[in-house]
Amino acid sequence: MKNVEENKNFQNLFHTAYDLNQRQVQALQYLLAQGEGSYVNPSSYEVLCGISRTTAISDLKSMEKMKLVEKKKAGKYMRYYGTQVLRDAIKKR
Repeated sequence: MKNVEENKNFQNLFHTAYDLNQRQVQALQYLLAQGEGSYVNPSSYEVLCGISRTTAISDLKSMEKMKLVEKKKAGKYMRYYGTQVLRDAIKKR
């Protein structure tokens, strides 16, 4: 029951404070659950949320503008990592 309540608090925090959609909240939960050094890329985000490439890139760029994720190039691929802003937002709640 505690995990359900924590999940609702997490969703409410990011829906209200950052106006994120459910897919974006899901990606942030994934990043935090996987731990330090984890990332999502457009392809994994597409699979995670069942969306198109265009939507995946748009969502990730939106979160990047909010400083919740940061983009890093890995060869020819882009990876999005959780930022300190994301971790701080979780600690404040």
